[in-house]
Amino acid sequence: MTFLATSIVLLLQALAGAAVQDGSCPVLPANSEMRWDYQQIGDIGVCYAIEMPSGERSFGIYLGERPRMEPSADKVVGKGIVGGHHVTWHKLSERYFFPEPPRFSQEALIEIDPAGQYAHVWVTASSLGQFERRLSVLERIQFR
Repeated sequence: MTFLATSIVLLLQALAGAAVQDGSCPVLPANSEMRWDYQQIGDIGVCYAIEMPSGERSFGIYLGERPRMEPSADKVVGKGIVGGHHVTWHKLSERYFFPEPPRFSQEALIEIDPAGQYAHVWVTASSLGQFERRLSVLERIQFR
């Protein structure tokens, strides 16, 4: 592919990601090499972070007032940060998302504001290195 064609493809991908970011999804770090895919089903909206250029889903974020996740002390796997919020990570067990959770996977629930806005965040990966990179991006997102 020529330099011009490559530049056009990258520009279009960046514009597609920026268009969604103007809506409900958090702001991705500039160097994340990801874009958002926003899906609205009824009153539920989910932001999926898509890795470029593979198109693979890296993590998802539900933003709303009725998260499906119910944190349980027996599923805690560690602590972390998502978008500046301290979180407790739990083993991903939601069969709604995956019939069999990927090898590296976890989820967290964040109260974004006292008015009842929550973020249910889940991240998956096939290798430890990929998992750590995705967690690094989640640390640096910015909630709106």
